[in-house]
Amino acid sequence: RMREEGHVRNAKNYKLALDRLQRYLGTTEVMFSRLTATTLSKWINSLSMTSRAKEMYPTCIRQIFKKALVELNDEERGIIRIKYNPWLKVEIPKSDKTTKLAISAEACRKFFNRPLPQTKMLASTPELGRDVAMLIFCLGGINTVDLY
Repeated sequence: RMREEGHVRNAKNYKLALDRLQRYLGTTEVMFSRLTATTLSKWINSLSMTSRAKEMYPTCIRQIFKKALVELNDEERGIIRIKYNPWLKVEIPKSDKTTKLAISAEACRKFFNRPLPQTKMLASTPELGRDVAMLIFCLGGINTVDLY
């Protein structure tokens, strides 16, 4: 459904999260009734060595669970198919902070002041490449798609 709505990247992340949970449980038949707070906590603990997945994957599975609660349960009519929400007792850890990578001002000057190779073209491709690189650098690493 997410792919149909244009959320391709999110759909991929949700699929990766489900695959990881299935691998942990040892089955492709993941039933909501098997997702206890203890099971989920142990699964999250198994992800503890990752920097990002320990937060992203459980968050995706929790969102699937929340959506299922809304779609499958109907409190007004007394239809409760999912009786227990284990996520109320499960804590999802934060992802690790990324280390900032930076180059020195001198290295930056050296990079942009290098001589350009000779070209026989009317419009200098190396010069254009250097100018685009400098623009991206000065705009804080903006994606070129966002420049168009």
